[in-house]
Amino acid sequence: IRSGTYTSTSWRGEITTVQNASASARVIFQSESGNPADVVINVPGTSSDNYIVKFNKANHVTFKNLTFVNTNTSYGRIFDFASTSSEDSIVNCSLTGATSTTSSTTGELAIVYSNQYTGSNVVFYKNVFNNGAMWVRWYGTGSSSWATGGKFIENTFNMTNSGYYGTYMYYHSNTKFLKNTFNYTGTGVFYGLYTYYGENGMDFAENTFNMNSTSTLYPFYLYYTNYYASTSGFNGNGPTIRKNIINTTNTSGTTVGMYTYYCHYMTVTDNIFNCNSTTGAIQLQGPLYYCRESRAEGNTFNFTASSSGGISNTSGCLYTGGNTWPDTVQKNIFNLKTAGGTIDWYTVYYGGNTGSTMNNNELNFTNTTGSSYCRIQYAMGAEFTKNKIKMNSTSGLMYGMYLHGTTSHAGA
Repeated sequence: IRSGTYTSTSWRGEITTVQNASASARVIFQSESGNPADVVINVPGTSSDNYIVKFNKANHVTFKNLTFVNTNTSYGRIFDFASTSSEDSIVNCSLTGATSTTSSTTGELAIVYSNQYTGSNVVFYKNVFNNGAMWVRWYGTGSSSWATGGKFIENTFNMTNSGYYGTYMYYHSNTKFLKNTFNYTGTGVFYGLYTYYGENGMDFAENTFNMNSTSTLYPFYLYYTNYYASTSGFNGNGPTIRKNIINTTNTSGTTVGMYTYYCHYMTVTDNIFNCNSTTGAIQLQGPLYYCRESRAEGNTFNFTASSSGGISNTSGCLYTGGNTWPDTVQKNIFNLKTAGGTIDWYTVYYGGNTGSTMNNNELNFTNTTGSSYCRIQYAMGAEFTKNKIKMNSTSGLMYGMYLHGTTSHAGA
């Protein structure tokens, strides 16, 4: 495509099946110069055509080295993936959406959109996403029909005073987020990476999150992960959360460094969480909350409230989802520091009857006037062994081992 800025609606297009396109004979749309800034396609969406490019059963199509802009504040999609479109790719493009903080999950303002989508192996590589109410809405059909094999690699995702969900992933399988950078600055509630029913080999690795907020912030939100795929036991494709770096700053809002719920056969390894606030609370739900035969190992949690903000994990580092679903939390470091707030930290909360362990972890509590609690609740058959607990305070109460509850509990 020759250099220029193109605004005519004739640049909006729907691509259907391309005869004879294949992995070795791709259809490629790219800038003539190879510079994305040289070709700008700026077309607003409409209620009937909310996209610039729609893939509808289109396979082996690539857009490369281009700039796309849709800043319509009602209909702001750029790419729409429909039906079974597969093996497509978006490479080294600049994608700019509208500025909006709507909490709607329908994705009218998602830069990349899919719904009832059952295609596979679409790749997004080295693109820059700017604003939109969502960067990505990736949505399959249901619990047995997934959006499969989406790959997001080395992209940069930017939000400034925009967005409610960064990525909104639902009914998806074998999704990969690798070596991406997520940047957010804003004053509203924000979920960075939100996934619901992510199945079969989901992998989030070596991503960096830089998030600054004055409101509620969830960098990592994992809900019902590998839930359907593992109903009959481990299928060999457990999700992995590994080597990510999560950097957050907040003032008065609550930051939840990581939120997990009903994640089956998951491994959470070698991640670093640097969460900072002033008067806002810092929380962790997990790393293994209501999980099944999952493992968290080698992670570092640096939670610091510079003023009176509290630090808590009231759901437990280990909260097993069932009496026969043992989980392991080991060799992690928890550095918890506040200048006067309460540190209320549950290590094991409902340990199940069989095999759950929390061992060889370091828990470091630093406080001034606030109280600090290291709790074990309803541990049951879980082991809490070889952990190092260190507490420092100026004048606040310190509970190095606060044991509570012997009532048995069975998860769902």
